[in-house]
Amino acid sequence: MDTWASEAHGSSARVFAGDVRDHSGKLVSLAVKIMRPDRLEYALPLFKEEAHILSLLRDVPGVTPLVECGFMRLEQDLILPDDGSQLAAADLHGELLRYGSEDVQSFLSSIEGRMAQDWLPYLALVRRDHQYNLVKYCDLGYTHGWFLPLREGLLLAIQICDILQIAHDRNVTYRDHKILHFYWDPASHGVVTIDWNIAKRHTQGISDSERQFDLVQFGARALHHILTGRPAPGALPLGPNRPEEIENASLSYPVNWTYDDERLPVRIKEIVEQVLNQGYDRVKDLRADLVQVYEQAPNLVQAAGKSSH
Repeated sequence: MDTWASEAHGSSARVFAGDVRDHSGKLVSLAVKIMRPDRLEYALPLFKEEAHILSLLRDVPGVTPLVECGFMRLEQDLILPDDGSQLAAADLHGELLRYGSEDVQSFLSSIEGRMAQDWLPYLALVRRDHQYNLVKYCDLGYTHGWFLPLREGLLLAIQICDILQIAHDRNVTYRDHKILHFYWDPASHGVVTIDWNIAKRHTQGISDSERQFDLVQFGARALHHILTGRPAPGALPLGPNRPEEIENASLSYPVNWTYDDERLPVRIKEIVEQVLNQGYDRVKDLRADLVQVYEQAPNLVQAAGKSSH
């Protein structure tokens, strides 16, 4: 599934479309995330952390649900397609050990032992259609100069804030905010996230600086992208990001407005500049400012249009 955009290739896992049978025997199409076996030392801690976090956030509407997890072992001499391949994996076969989403702890407790016996861990999640990825709605390379209406962009940002608020309340920071990780879900009329494997649990409690860092990354890689069609100058690239790259990312970003941004109201620019320069350490404060602009958006857009002539 990650062949549709080279930037979508995961550094620790690959994602395949797969059909699994539910409790009633019905086939359900899911996204099956398989850990990269050739990057064990790097990939295993991230895979385990994502399973922990998905279990912790399993009731959050904006988090793509984990349906099941488990292990697969391909028959001898069979291998998964490599990154550059467009081939399907449908003709591969082997064994499965399946755990329900309510049994993540049992899965995690057996993961090292199973891997020593050549089993590959997988996570099966609700499948997202890449045509609804926000990069296709927001990135100028895809939209060819077309921008989302301001109120729609603000609504997306507010909904992401709602997801982040719950995560922060549960001592989790998302961190990897590239636009490729956000989808529009037509069924719920809301934004949903994927890929929590570089997210972080703060078991001793989340600090103001950790919240602030998460919001700066959200501002640079998601909010800026939604509103301007591009990430903030200096933001991490769209491609696969390793944890150390995230951890060493900048604590603030410069603002470089272009002629395309003349359509944005001054208040929007002020909020973006504030979030990029560590001006928020609480999601609720950023959300409140975005809501205020959203409610005033028609008047602000009209005023911005008059001032640009």
